[in-house]
Amino acid sequence: MDKFIIGIQNIPTWNETFEELQKYVNENSLMPTSCKDGTPQSKRLAKWVNNQRTNYSRNIKMLKHPEIRKRWEDFLKSIDHLIKNIDAEWITRLNDVKAFINQHHRSPRKLNNNDEETKLYYWIQSQRTNLKNNTKMLSQDWVRDLFNKFLNDYKDHFFSFDEKWEKNFNDLDDFIRINHKVPSIHKEDEKKLSIWQTTQKKNYKKQEQIMSKIEYRQKWEELREKYPNDLLSKEELWFYHLRNIRQFVNTYGRKPSKHSLNNDERFLGEWLGHSTQNYNQKKNNMTNEEIRTAYEEFSKEIALIN
Repeated sequence: MDKFIIGIQNIPTWNETFEELQKYVNENSLMPTSCKDGTPQSKRLAKWVNNQRTNYSRNIKMLKHPEIRKRWEDFLKSIDHLIKNIDAEWITRLNDVKAFINQHHRSPRKLNNNDEETKLYYWIQSQRTNLKNNTKMLSQDWVRDLFNKFLNDYKDHFFSFDEKWEKNFNDLDDFIRINHKVPSIHKEDEKKLSIWQTTQKKNYKKQEQIMSKIEYRQKWEELREKYPNDLLSKEELWFYHLRNIRQFVNTYGRKPSKHSLNNDERFLGEWLGHSTQNYNQKKNNMTNEEIRTAYEEFSKEIALIN
């Protein structure tokens, strides 16, 4: 029998569907697609073709039989001329994008002039739109698979701005936690992250770009609190310690002792002693009028509890 009968529904054999595919290609001069605007026949055949590609690569089901495999191979060769030019142009463009990213370690950007990088940028945007809408070349399953693989292989270069910020933020957090220092601008493998954290410091101070958003400022402030010795400037660090001493005094009603057995209290006591010495000698941070004024105000406060 040419067909298996299940109830009243006829299920075409492999040969019948294959012949239908050949007829479709001959009449339309293209492969069937599963795009949303496609006909039911086109969608059905496109799904069938995709299954045959999988079966062929795995050497299973009908495509495990030598005579069927030979028919499939001959068919693909016969339609090569229909899609060769289009496929070759698309694949060449994709390879151009890969080469650009491999060379520059970033995705192409939209520039003011109409140069090759800008063309690559617009090409990628078009492909992502086509992928989302399942249109044009990206309506073909094998092209979708190829483009999705590309996006996955180069996913680090196609984050949104917020996603990139989050990734860099987490990378910086991990780096400081593991190395107990910030990344160095002088080390090639640390340079990129070093530049990023320096930029965030400037943006935070000026409340610019992403640091104009309260949620990102709060995250940055939490990281500064977590690693004050690494992320605060000398002036910021001085005020950070002053704040901690104020909290200590308010809690215990006395100054911290540099002879304490508690490490945190001993540190604050030693820091206060160094600050007093620097104030008297007008050196280091105490040449900063804002810091001198803050120290004088704090000295008046603690004088009241002595």
